[in-house]
Amino acid sequence: MKEKLLVAAGWALALSVMGQQSSAQTYPSKPIRVIVPVGIGGPPDIAGRMLAQKMSESMGQPLVVENRLGAGGTIGGQVVVKSAPDGYTLLMGSGSSLVIGPTLFPAAAYSPTKSFSPISLVSHQPFVFAVPTILKTDTLREFIALVKANPAKYNYASTLTGSPPNMMGEWFKRKTGLDLVHIPFGGSAKAVTAMAAGDAQLYIEVAPVFLSQVQAGRIKILATASAKRSPFLADVPTTSEAGLPDFEIGSWNALLGPLGMPAEIVTRLSAEVRKAISTKELQDGFARAFFEVQLSSPEELSRFMAGELEKWSRLINETGIKAN
Repeated sequence: MKEKLLVAAGWALALSVMGQQSSAQTYPSKPIRVIVPVGIGGPPDIAGRMLAQKMSESMGQPLVVENRLGAGGTIGGQVVVKSAPDGYTLLMGSGSSLVIGPTLFPAAAYSPTKSFSPISLVSHQPFVFAVPTILKTDTLREFIALVKANPAKYNYASTLTGSPPNMMGEWFKRKTGLDLVHIPFGGSAKAVTAMAAGDAQLYIEVAPVFLSQVQAGRIKILATASAKRSPFLADVPTTSEAGLPDFEIGSWNALLGPLGMPAEIVTRLSAEVRKAISTKELQDGFARAFFEVQLSSPEELSRFMAGELEKWSRLINETGIKAN
C-alpha cells in the first residue's frame, strides 16, 4: 500500500511539472492584464501603456492596462498578489506602490521582496528641485542660504502626507537642518499651480510635472537628485554638484507578477521587456516622457527592491511620517 501511494504521488508530481512546462511553452494563449496602481497619466501608467503596446505586438496577445488605484498604490498591488501565478496578471509597480505604500499601509499585507515574482526594471526618472522664479534664487545653495536666514518663513509642497514629495521634503530638511513648513496640496497639479504663483517655495518631483510652467518662465529647476546629469536636463546640475551630496533618488517603474510564477514565463517576460525597450519607437516615447531606460534581470530587480525597502523604511521610521 505504501509503495502504491509513493508511485501515485510521483505520478502526480510528474503530471504537475509536465502541465507547468506545457503552459509555459504555449504562453501566452490569452490576453494579459497589466495592473497599474495609479491613475491615468501617472508615470507608471504612461510607461506601462507604452510598454504594453510594444509587448503586445511581439507576443501576439494584447496586454491590457487596468488602473486600480487607492491606498498609496497598494490596492493594485493586492490585486496582483492575490492572482494566479500563471503570467496573465502583472503589475507595473513603482517605488511608491511597492515600497512606500506597503510601509505606510500595513493592511496591504504584502512585501516587495516576498510577495512577487520580479521580472524587470523598466524606467527611471530622477526627482528635481523646483522653485518659483519670483523667489530670485538661481542655485540650490542660494535657496538653502535663504531658508536658513528665514526659518519657518518658507514652505515646501507635496501632493499628500506620506507621498514621495513629502518624503523628499523631509529628507531634505534632515540633510540640511532647514526649517521648512510642509503643505500638502491634494494633487500634483494643485501643487504646481501654487508654485507658479509663489504660494509654495519648493517642490521636489519628477521633471515632467513642471515643464509647461518652466517653459512659461514661472518655475525653474535648480538640481536633479541623481548621480549624473539627466540627458533631458543637461544644463541642470546634480544635487552633489549643487552642494547636497548623497541625495540621489528617483521614481522608478518595474514589471512584476504574483509570487510563484514559472521560471520559464518570468524569463520570457523579461526578454520581451528588453526586446520592446530596444525598439526606436519605445525609446523615443520614453524620451518624450523624460523616462530613462533602466533594465535589469529578475535577480537584479529583487536586490534593487530590497535596497529600496531598507532605505525608505528607515526614512519613514526616522521622520515618523504617517499616511493621510
